[in-house]
Amino acid sequence: MANLSNEELEELEQQEKLIRDKKGQMSLARKEGEETGIRIGIVKQILRQIRRKFGEIPPEVKTQIEQLSLEKLDILGDEIFDLATIADLENWLANNE
Repeated sequence: MANLSNEELEELEQQEKLIRDKKGQMSLARKEGEETGIRIGIVKQILRQIRRKFGEIPPEVKTQIEQLSLEKLDILGDEIFDLATIADLENWLANNE
């Protein structure tokens, strides 16, 4: 590096910055992918529990569940045992969107 000109040093620094940026983007994409995978798994599990407890799930209820945040999905996973009917589930969703 001691033998590099100022222009060459600047180009090297820009290349290093680009590499750091790309690594950051890859790390973020990996994290988002992992979160998406976890979320999909939680949604599938909750939908299975609901189907087992109430039978067929109306499409609009399924859509509402798929749109819940991870935090709300976690709460619903606990609350599902206290819900007696699909109407109770629909009320819960209406109050927790």
